Amino acid sequence: MLKTKITFLGTIYILLMVAVGCNSKAQYSESKSIPNQEWKQNFKTVFKIPINDTTQLYDIVLTLRTTSDFPYRNLWMYLTIDGPAGKSRKLPLNIITADPSGRWTGDKSGSVVTFDTLLVNHNRFPKKGNIPLHSNRRPRKKFFLKSWILHLIFIPAKNNAWIIQV
Repeated sequence: MLKTKITFLGTIYILLMVAVGCNSKAQYSESKSIPNQEWKQNFKTVFKIPINDTTQLYDIVLTLRTTSDFPYRNLWMYLTIDGPAGKSRKLPLNIITADPSGRWTGDKSGSVVTFDTLLVNHNRFPKKGNIPLHSNRRPRKKFFLKSWILHLIFIPAKNNAWIIQV
């Protein structure tokens, strides 16, 4: 029953993200479900972000959705951006999932918790093309939690920025 509820909520979440993505100014929006709903250490996701305008400023937002069974106050991930010149930049990302008292920092609805993280804020990319962004979690013993969805949104920004160096 719980698995059915989680699957139903996951489907609703994806449909909402698609509807919001179609109505927003998002240039790119994609969701990735973790296979078998268990994020094992060796699983990596890849998003291919299309860069069509090198003068445009962009924001990149990562949304992580999981269940309230997550037993930790944070989740460490690595994000690797592969640049068009063959250079890569590996960035550590610490998503704070709960405050010191144990209350969720994300939006909680039933047993589902959603965390939004701004990855790139008002940046230009120096070359056109598809820029792969890889994500994988940092090692942690016995870390097999259920119902993981990653969603990436690539949105044109409006303010001044710096050029991302990869």
